[in-house]
Amino acid sequence: MNATMPITVFIAVLFAAVLHAGWNALVKSSGDKWVSVTAVVLGHILFSIPALLIFPFPSGDSVPYAVVSGFIHTGYMLFLIFAYRVGDLSHVYPIARGMGPMLVTVISLLFLGVVLTTAQIAGILIVIAGITILIFAQPFSKASGKSSVLAICTGCFIAGYSIADGLGARLAGNTVGSSVAFFSLVCLLSSVSFLPVLLMKKPSALIDASRSWRLILIAGGGSFFAYAIVVWGFTQAPLPLVTALRETSIIFALLLGFFVLKEPLNALKVIATVVTLAGAVLVKVA
Repeated sequence: MNATMPITVFIAVLFAAVLHAGWNALVKSSGDKWVSVTAVVLGHILFSIPALLIFPFPSGDSVPYAVVSGFIHTGYMLFLIFAYRVGDLSHVYPIARGMGPMLVTVISLLFLGVVLTTAQIAGILIVIAGITILIFAQPFSKASGKSSVLAICTGCFIAGYSIADGLGARLAGNTVGSSVAFFSLVCLLSSVSFLPVLLMKKPSALIDASRSWRLILIAGGGSFFAYAIVVWGFTQAPLPLVTALRETSIIFALLLGFFVLKEPLNALKVIATVVTLAGAVLVKVA
């Protein structure tokens, strides 16, 4: 695939980044993380079923990737719950999201035949550097150490489903409809594997989440549409470019963490934000 990103894809992925940071802030701000994440999963189901009825079902070649991605998404949701129970949004979110472009870039270059320009690789590395700074912007403690480990594990799941979704979406087609249908299938398969775990760990969360229509519609809808856009972006531009640009959502998460959740803001977090933004701009300009 040609290592370019059309301006429409660039703008769409940035919009997806805003949506993604927003629904994560809602999850973090809620009292019970099991309930909030379950509400997001219910929102996925709510939006996925109509999408699969409207758009043609994904091609058979893409279904195995959807199955793999569904299981990986479940792992992502579970570790997101664990991480947010002990860490701040402005600490967990950038670490988890930062692992994505780093691992996807390495795997894409080594195994998927993706070729990037030197400037594009530099932009991705700058994004990763900005996120690395954020890791050390949080005063170290037992809680921050635990949340960092959980965030890193979450990031590994992010990289895994990004690759599976990118490859599967391309097999499904390169239209918006095919991308939405493919991701809708992923959402339904993910819910099939997530809900049994939920019933074993905290069955009451399903009842409580079903009553949280604000989270189902806003957080679940925001999550669904944010990643549906990204999956479509995977069909239009190389995986490393899309994943790197998507992680500019840490900027919005940082702002939401400070202004809405009242989390502490220091100079390192500001520097990290500027560095990350500069890397994202270089990815596009390159």
